[in-house]
Amino acid sequence: MRGFSALVGNPPWVSYAGKAAQPMAEPLRRYFLDRYESFAGFRNLQGMFVERCAELLVPGGRMGIILPSSMSEQNGYAPTRLAHDKRCTCDDDLPDLGEDGFLGVFQPSMVLRSTRLANDRTMSEAEPWPVERPDLDEGARRLLAKMDRPALPPHLFGERGLQSSGPDTHHLAAAPDAVHSVALRVGSDLEPFRRKLPSNYADPAWFRDRLREPAEWEAVRVLIRQTARVPMAALSDGVGFRNSILAGFEDDEHPAAFLVAYLNATPIRWLHYMRHRDARQGMPQMKIGHLRATPAPPNTALVKDLAALGRAWSERNAGLDVAEQADLDARVATAFGLTEEERTRVHLWWEGLQ
Repeated sequence: MRGFSALVGNPPWVSYAGKAAQPMAEPLRRYFLDRYESFAGFRNLQGMFVERCAELLVPGGRMGIILPSSMSEQNGYAPTRLAHDKRCTCDDDLPDLGEDGFLGVFQPSMVLRSTRLANDRTMSEAEPWPVERPDLDEGARRLLAKMDRPALPPHLFGERGLQSSGPDTHHLAAAPDAVHSVALRVGSDLEPFRRKLPSNYADPAWFRDRLREPAEWEAVRVLIRQTARVPMAALSDGVGFRNSILAGFEDDEHPAAFLVAYLNATPIRWLHYMRHRDARQGMPQMKIGHLRATPAPPNTALVKDLAALGRAWSERNAGLDVAEQADLDARVATAFGLTEEERTRVHLWWEGLQ
């Protein structure tokens, strides 16, 4: 059988989408879309390297490739993981190189080590890759398992912020005037249970149809800061915002006031931080996928209680004092059945993070 017994490397980390997107000719884009399953998600060169290496190995062959750590868990990289996992199986603990493994490189990285299967598997969904977690002791693992519940409905979270680039900054002002008339909040305008005044005002003649209709802004019920290690949420007042804020919505079972209180509870913050590598390394970025992985509340009584508290605290628009935060945390901890030791663990973690 033709193929390689081992493939080792550090492929180029080149993105063809997002803020760091590199140009690509249309014929090449079409070829990549047709040829590589991995190109269906976050479009990048390293994902195609993973898929091609998996194809080229003989059964039992080994792969060792240095990759961004985010590929191990982010939803956008699921097509890459799926293309790999159909053909190969990961080692149980993949090395975590951290964010300073290479001189001048500050993006967290890992090593994908895997073995080619004798026969390809039929799979429909990709699982996260098991990057090592030396930071977790047995107590933390038990608590993660205890809080591992089915997730909140995905329609509760989305992106609605204005996407902007370098030239756009010249058409944003810090105060409204005859030209800059559309208010836009940014991430730093948000704190838990508190909306500050908008920091930006946009020129509608420049942004044109990139600015949403007022009704679309008003449909957003919860504002969530994107650049943050843990969820930071406040009720929306219908004012527009840039893409440094993520959008939350509501349904009959999950009122917006409940979501605000739930996301700002320290046990939920702890879970988010421990689950998502992006929260612990580099420049933290809240992702829609992270929010959609938030566990659903254990019972309806918690929803009712937090909705009432969240509504009152949000109307005040002044954040929480220490006693109020402790009350919120205790209600969520009780609903999840946290022991005193587990509550102390979460509390000490939060004190250390701040």
